[in-house]
Amino acid sequence: MLPFALCFAAASALAGDPGRAVWLVIRVYLSSLAALILIATTPMPELIAGLEWLRVPRFLLQVMQFLYRYMMVLMEEANAMRQAESARGGPSGVRRLRALRFRRAAAAAGALFARSYARAEAIHLAMLSRGFEGRLPVRARLR
Repeated sequence: MLPFALCFAAASALAGDPGRAVWLVIRVYLSSLAALILIATTPMPELIAGLEWLRVPRFLLQVMQFLYRYMMVLMEEANAMRQAESARGGPSGVRRLRALRFRRAAAAAGALFARSYARAEAIHLAMLSRGFEGRLPVRARLR
């Protein structure tokens, strides 16, 4: 978010309004910091429940929930691949050529995408078989 704000601030400064540019950068920095603090200190179910209480559109909440859940799926798959690589005697402390490391990283990213996509498909089918109706339940309720 900050790089975009810096571009607009630079354009604003070049247009002859450096005060607006400074305030733009300060506001974006503070709002980004507040969002990071909120996300770091509030569990996701409570955050979703709070946003639902604030009447944030349901579609946006669903996108946030799916994004969060599939990020967890992606991290689990990456961890499983890392464990499998180390179990097979994966790369040790030996330095390798950059091109070789890049190829291995690209292959790992492709495999991770394929595995996580297949797992996401299985999760989606499981949700449909359990009667998913387009609304995810919110576990935490605000008092």
